[in-house]
Amino acid sequence: MPVFPLTDWSVAQLRLTAFPVIAERRQDVNWWAVVMGQEPDVRTLKTTPAQAEISGPFQAGTSRLTLSVSPLRTDWSLTAEPTSSFWPDTIGDFPTVLAEFLERMRRWLVLRLALGGLLMHREESREAGYARIGA
Repeated sequence: MPVFPLTDWSVAQLRLTAFPVIAERRQDVNWWAVVMGQEPDVRTLKTTPAQAEISGPFQAGTSRLTLSVSPLRTDWSLTAEPTSSFWPDTIGDFPTVLAEFLERMRRWLVLRLALGGLLMHREESREAGYARIGA
């Protein structure tokens, strides 16, 4: 059976899901605007259960990006806009859509990750330490 090239596959939906280590109520997020560079079209906030759903166009006329935030998970969903076509609605070929989706998601992930550390290297003396750093 032949293997189809990735460009033969069309995207109907993509999703990135993150699960926070500590559950917290977050409804004041501005992540959608950071990722897309503009304000969303729709913002729905619910207090019970605590949930925010924010959405707007991803590729004008072809797809929509939705951010759903709850205390236990965060979902970014990319879906095709409905059309009157006989065929299922799609956004574009898999490699192209995936590349753009991941580029946008990296903007969010960079905002959400941090790594810090204190590293030490033992030296025999202060003079040896200064010599190592070239001071």
